[in-house]
Amino acid sequence: MGLIDKLHDQHKDIKKLLKKIQINTDVDIIDNHFKSLKVVLISHLINEDNYLYPALRSLETTKQISDSYEDEMSEISSEIMNFYTRYESGDKTESFNQDIEDIIDKLVYRITKEERELYPIFKKNFPNK
Repeated sequence: MGLIDKLHDQHKDIKKLLKKIQINTDVDIIDNHFKSLKVVLISHLINEDNYLYPALRSLETTKQISDSYEDEMSEISSEIMNFYTRYESGDKTESFNQDIEDIIDKLVYRITKEERELYPIFKKNFPNK
């Protein structure tokens, strides 16, 4: 299995968990899904940071897009980790539901952007990876 196939599979897992989070109202169930999501997200980020971005940075023609995507993902990751820090302690404030929606929106946007723009660029430039 190639890198992009692996990343696509992780995106599918992320989207399934996001859907489960959206349709549930039980805070404990949402918590469990968010814990699972954290594991998948960390694995996904490791794959991007260790394989995707370095490969794209290795070519002058894709270096700028790699840097741009990596910077954007760094900001999103920071927001997500801050979310986990705030709510893993069990303190669910009034803003919890809005924060969940914000995180979901950012992840869905990012996944769509990667699959439409970044992954095709990677596959074009690295057809055997």
